[in-house]
Amino acid sequence: MRRLLKLRRTVLLIAAVLIHCSAQAAECIYPVMPDPIAERKLSDREHLAVERVRQTTIVDAYQTSVFKFVVCQRSEIEKRSAKLSPAAVRSAILDMSAAEDQVLAELASINSCYVSSTTDPAKAHKDCERFIGYMLDERRPRQRIESRSPVQEVNAYGGTWSYRSFGLGRPGECSDAPCDRLLAVEITNWTPVTLSCKATLNINTEYPERASPGEQTVTLNPGDSILMAPASAREDAATASPAVECRRALTLPSPPRVPEKCTVNWSPNNFQYSLGSWTFGRALIEFTAPATHGPPADMFVTYADDPRIGDAALSLFKQLIVRTNCAGQRFRVRIEYRAFPPLGPFQIGETGVVTVFRDE
Repeated sequence: MRRLLKLRRTVLLIAAVLIHCSAQAAECIYPVMPDPIAERKLSDREHLAVERVRQTTIVDAYQTSVFKFVVCQRSEIEKRSAKLSPAAVRSAILDMSAAEDQVLAELASINSCYVSSTTDPAKAHKDCERFIGYMLDERRPRQRIESRSPVQEVNAYGGTWSYRSFGLGRPGECSDAPCDRLLAVEITNWTPVTLSCKATLNINTEYPERASPGEQTVTLNPGDSILMAPASAREDAATASPAVECRRALTLPSPPRVPEKCTVNWSPNNFQYSLGSWTFGRALIEFTAPATHGPPADMFVTYADDPRIGDAALSLFKQLIVRTNCAGQRFRVRIEYRAFPPLGPFQIGETGVVTVFRDE
């Protein structure tokens, strides 16, 4: 608990620094998570319905502030990084990413914090910190690295991006022999812009027929570090030669115009990752808000890095019940998928993190 409280204080300090680091940048206000104990006013069974409505109102307001914070940080990082050294840009991006992961973990934990059955404030807060810690861990990849090549670094867009090849061992279960070695390229974006990167991983071996090269194109937000372009080789002596090209990603289409007073929310959740173990990308979905609450209507994908990502995002969002104060208003959400690479023989399926937020 002390570690998590210290981390949260650090993130709040980071957010305060980010707010004031540039006179030209907009103010990004770190949202304070509601206290589930202090906010618990009614305990009578006959008042449960009233309490549920009140808590929903509190959570919706908090979720709206989280979305605004995430969008603000991402949209302002390039302005904040102007005239900074590459090292300072990297530090600013690290701070931004830490604040975003922390606030999204707190949002995903809010319902678990509210339903805690204890009336002991100390225990309730400890339970809540435990939920947040779990959600924070869920946003971070757990990977087994057996070897790595030297980092190749490229200066671009006021910062740097880098790449190197990784050996990931022999994950999986193969019937008659050890599985092939798995190799991949790690790309890290320390620039203040979103990058589109294409990686090719060639395998150097005496037996090329026993090797499969890798190739993949992905989109990386500032601060993203992704293992991609998986390749395989049978021999231990095989080596990998990565080739990577990165450029600024295409500008996304503008969202629909939404009056400042209009909000849309849904129950905060730790959304299940449902794509392949090497799938990364984002999708934008527009929809019409229902009267008060209900499923979103007239949904369609306005952009997707990959058709599979667009289909998965549409399938995920149509399952939600949304709440709004502006029935009939068009809104847009962004859904991002980030896969985690396989760890070993008992974890070779679909694992990763899904981030869903209103894209203003």
